[in-house]
Amino acid sequence: MNTEKDDDNVFYFTMEDLFHIITLIGESNESIDSLNQFFIGKSMGERRIYFFGEPKYSYLLYKDTSHNNVMVKLKRVGGKWVEIGKKVKNGKVIELDQPKCN
Repeated sequence: MNTEKDDDNVFYFTMEDLFHIITLIGESNESIDSLNQFFIGKSMGERRIYFFGEPKYSYLLYKDTSHNNVMVKLKRVGGKWVEIGKKVKNGKVIELDQPKCN
């Protein structure tokens, strides 16, 4: 991964974004379809898949239901994405304050 900060080469997508892409192209896509399995399951908040520069590798980041931070490293092999590594670190419980309406 490039250690220089270059926000122009960093992209992320949610499952909803992938659904919109499939809808726009109007047909199934093997590469996008292979990502679906990584968005399935319970998590706190949404899962995001990040691409840095040329999308040969990607990283799926999310917080699991035990508040652990999870990073799944993916690699494109042929036309499909496969998991090549996974790291789980203890996370903190993040409480969001709900604004009160008067």
